[in-house]
Amino acid sequence: PVELTCVAHRAVEHPKGLGESEAASTSGGDRYFQSMVTAPGQQPQDETQVVASGWNYPNLYQMIEASGQKVVASTVLKVFAQDENWTDTTLTVSPGQRLWFDFKSDGFWDVGEGMNSVSYQFLRYSNLSGRMVDADGYVGYYADDRDSAVNVNIGSLAGRVGAGEKFHVGTFKRDYEPLSTGPLTLQMTDIPGEYADNNGFVTVRIAVTEAQ
Repeated sequence: PVELTCVAHRAVEHPKGLGESEAASTSGGDRYFQSMVTAPGQQPQDETQVVASGWNYPNLYQMIEASGQKVVASTVLKVFAQDENWTDTTLTVSPGQRLWFDFKSDGFWDVGEGMNSVSYQFLRYSNLSGRMVDADGYVGYYADDRDSAVNVNIGSLAGRVGAGEKFHVGTFKRDYEPLSTGPLTLQMTDIPGEYADNNGFVTVRIAVTEAQ
């Protein structure tokens, strides 16, 4: 006979974390929890914290509240390095609203072996081609020929609101007010036609906010 025990983990995504309980407020909210499997006749145990959330800013919602704003919409999604199309976040930005971005600490990608630009030649000769990076990309190596986005790091995360404005997201974009309104989409910064050999993804958490 073999006795099996199953443990499941899930990220709690809610503007208030786990509500207003003391345990939630002291931990910063947005925690991982385990559901305990109990023997027949036993009472289920209370949910308990088991690991850190893994977000760069686990207290993101507290930061938003401290800034005098409230969350009106949020989502968590993966953006894949090989996807040459803009990834739909399902979020829409209205006039006066702001954007907050956060990332999982284990999200990395690379731009593969493409060499069709001066910047890629630098990557090649600097021994950086194929090196995994986060949403900041290859700092100092610019995709100057990408949609007129001058001085944007190759491999960094870019955002677009509506059909117009493109902007650098990176890993530090918080409390940002876009210059335009409309659907929010995301994409890795790379040279058009050079996405097929990319690898990896980043997990991004986005909150759309407005003044309270």
